[in-house]
Amino acid sequence: MRKALRRLAAVAACVALAVVLARFGPYLTARLFGNGDIVRISERFSEALREKSELVVYEVEVDGQETVSQEAWLLGTVQKVEMPYTFLVRYYVDLSRATVSAQEHTIHVQLPALSMGYAQLEVDETQVRTYDFLYSLTPQRYAEIKEETRARLVAEYAADASCWQKARDAAVTSVERLLDSVAANALTAYQLIVEVETPANVLAEAI
Repeated sequence: MRKALRRLAAVAACVALAVVLARFGPYLTARLFGNGDIVRISERFSEALREKSELVVYEVEVDGQETVSQEAWLLGTVQKVEMPYTFLVRYYVDLSRATVSAQEHTIHVQLPALSMGYAQLEVDETQVRTYDFLYSLTPQRYAEIKEETRARLVAEYAADASCWQKARDAAVTSVERLLDSVAANALTAYQLIVEVETPANVLAEAI
């Protein structure tokens, strides 16, 4: 009987020690080794400068919060992350693929289909709240949460027909403003027509 109690006590002690190490191990390591000298070496192996002919015509900025929780059988919620964020994505047109033609009294501008890109997810790390006493949040899992949030928002706005339509309208307006003065000051009166390709399925590019 005593042996069984001793074994039970040993198992309980091991479990308690494992929980303590899992919870406070990284903190103790940081306290012991975090005050040493830091040596930073920064190297650049290449730098590329590229011309861009992309005209940003529409931009979406969203402020929100992502809440991700991890459930465990019998224990309930063992991990929860509340992450406030700002998401930014832009719609643009590649002017290098545009065509301009003038016939009789008409200036016709044909713009290529718009693209969506340059998506950014910014997180105010000082406002992130985590509850992970029983199941510690690792840096890898936190990075996954941010990337999953970004990918979800990109997919959401890539499928938003109203945003695409507003972006197309903005592209037409931008080019009309650019060429209105040319058409108005020409010796011959011109009608300005600006059109944008509208394919059935537009994929997000340069994300």
